[in-house]
Order: sequence, then C-alpha cells, then structure tokens
Amino acid sequence: MKIAYVVYNERPTSGLMRTQVYSLLKEVSYQNPLITVELIAFWQPWVAWRYRREICILSAELEEAGIILRSVPLAVIPSRYFLYKTWLFPFLFFWVKLLFRIVLLMTTPDIIHCRGYFISLVAVQFSKKYGYRTIFDMRSLWPKEHLTIGAWHFSDPIYHLWQKNEAEIIKLADAIVGINQAMLNEIFTLYPEAAADLVFIPICVDTVEFKFNLIERLNRRANLGWSDKIVIVYQGSLGLMNSNLGEVVEYFMFIASLFSNARFLILTSNVSLDIPAILDGYGLSRDIYTVRNPSAEELPAWLSAADAGIHAMSLGPDSTTRLGVKVVEYLSCSLPIIVNSAVGAAAELVYQYSIGVVIDLTDEITSHRQLENLFNYCVVPSKKSRMVARETFSVESCAASYFQLYKKLVSI
Repeated sequence: MKIAYVVYNERPTSGLMRTQVYSLLKEVSYQNPLITVELIAFWQPWVAWRYRREICILSAELEEAGIILRSVPLAVIPSRYFLYKTWLFPFLFFWVKLLFRIVLLMTTPDIIHCRGYFISLVAVQFSKKYGYRTIFDMRSLWPKEHLTIGAWHFSDPIYHLWQKNEAEIIKLADAIVGINQAMLNEIFTLYPEAAADLVFIPICVDTVEFKFNLIERLNRRANLGWSDKIVIVYQGSLGLMNSNLGEVVEYFMFIASLFSNARFLILTSNVSLDIPAILDGYGLSRDIYTVRNPSAEELPAWLSAADAGIHAMSLGPDSTTRLGVKVVEYLSCSLPIIVNSAVGAAAELVYQYSIGVVIDLTDEITSHRQLENLFNYCVVPSKKSRMVARETFSVESCAASYFQLYKKLVSI
C-alpha cells in the first residue's frame, strides 16, 4: 500500500505541521512498516530557499521513519491573493493542476491524502484517470470559517465559489475526514448523499512530547514572580487571519476583575506583532501578563507553568465545530480548560468529561462561581485532562484510525 500525503503552501517549521502532519505520518509508518508513505509538499520557492536547511533536516528525520519527502518548490502563484478572489482563482487552480499532474508522473500512490480544501480540490480532478483514492481531510469548515473571522460575508462571490468547490470535493472524494462529530453532522446536513464517506478522526497531539513537567512549572513561575498566582495561559499563532486575541482579552479582563491574583501567559510564535501595544488598546494592564515566544521544544514546559488553558472565539456559522489544537495541547499537559460556547467542540468536551469550565460574559454571576470552583478545587496536574488527551487525541490512536481508513479504501 502506497500513501501520498499532500500539503500546499505550508510553512515547513510551523507547529501545526509538526504536530498534525510530521508526527502523525511518522507514527503511521512506525505502526505499519510494510506500507510506503510519501509526504508531497508544495512550497513557495522563496519559502523553500529560506527554510532549505530546515527542509533538509526534516527530510532526514522523515527518512529515518521510512517516509519519503518530495519537495516541490514551484508554488509561485501566491495563494494569499488567488484563493480569495474569484477572478484570480482560476489562474492558481490551473497552475497547481499542472504541477500535480507532473508529480503524479513521479509517483503512483494507491491513496492521496490531502490536508485542506484547495489541494483536495486539485487532487480529486485526477483520481479516476490515475486510479487512486482521495481522502479529503477538512480540518475545518473552510468557507464558514472565513465568515466567522469576518473575512467574507454570505453575499460575497468568493464565499459562493468555495461553497461550490466544497460540494465538488465531497462529491468526488472517497472519504471525508472531520475532526469532530459536529463537523460531520454539518457536512451530512448539507450533503446527505456523502453519509457513507464521512469519517471521524480527531486532531492529534504527541502525548510523549506534550506532558506536565513539575520542575519546569516551579522554575518558570518563580522566575516570573508568579509562584503564588493563578496563571491562565493562551497559546496560538495570533496571525492576521485567525487571531482571536480580542475575544480572549475580554476574558482576561473579566477574570482579572474577579481575581486580583490572576496572571496571564501569552505564548505565540508570531514575533512580528507588537502584542503589548495591541493589548494597551483594550486597557489590559502590562503588570498582569507576559508574552513569550517559545520554540516548539519549549512549549510543553511553558504550558506546565499554568493553572488552566484558555480559548475563546466570537460566535459564527462554524462555532459548533471549533476546537483548536491549543486545547488538545493544554489537555495533554494536564491542564483544565476555560472556553466559551463559541468554541463548540471544546465546550462539549468540558460537558462530557468535566475537564474545565464553559463561561459566558453575559452571565457574570454563574461564570464567577464556575471559575471559583475551578481555581479552588481543580488540581494541576489534572488526571482527567491527561486521560482525555491520551485516550481520544493521542497521535498513536489517530495514526491507527488513519491506517484503518487506508485499508478500507484500498479494499474497495
């Protein structure tokens, strides 16, 4: 069995790629050494040049796990613009279809596993001709996600184009993977004919790498002068498209108004944003938070310094499906979580497993009581949080689920 996992226009060093792609594929290969796994990565040429050393290291790392990395540094048309304009999109689509056809001449996979909407749309075009099965790994409801973050509106032509593209992918793909049941329910409501192709496989976390570290917790809290404080952590890229810093800060300020000893730890890989200047605009005192830019290796240690991890979003069309890799990483590091109802899938985890609180700024009295109970009675490290991470989201269980899907598709 030969699997080709395809990504388009990603950053080789991004945390999401490391946790959701590299770790997963290595585990698939370790568990099933008789299959062949290839990672086909379409990079922008300037990205391939800038990260050439890191890509070489990655190639060696994957090769050690029995995975072939095929780098295609020819993504010259910037998807930043061409994915978001109806009149520009055909140029990008034509170019990447051409590249994809060239790649197919170099490899003959049984299954092409695509991460995200755009590359899935390209892959399904050739599946019948070249005889491979296609997996559409949604990761999110991409068109509705853009409505939620305010990039698009219901009346925008680009939104309707991507609705049409979504329908075509789902019609032609052999399997559609959703990261939670709410996402699959949404797809089933829109496309009931795809019911047999829907598969639930959650986002994954490396529970060996992301684990609670007591020594790091004590040292980092002491160095911050926060040994006796309630520490709430928020971690994320804080990029322009997906930043929900504004919503999170509202919760910071609410918690700070209730607990004078609350402190906030912001962890982000984005060093280009002047976060203190942004937070000044919200009126958050610089005395009660700190911003750190940890490496991927340092992230679990910093998470261990907290008493809870937080995630909050504004309500939108895809709210019921929202979870976030950050939430799973909080859980793996044995932290309870604080979320609002707009992070719907995370809220469902709280209700199902009692691993944190769901708070609502419109109901301050109830939210205050819930937070008091959390801070008074939830002990870190939380055994419940760690259990959920290991049993539901571990990279081992996700890799096993993907392999079962691969076997099913090959046998059809």
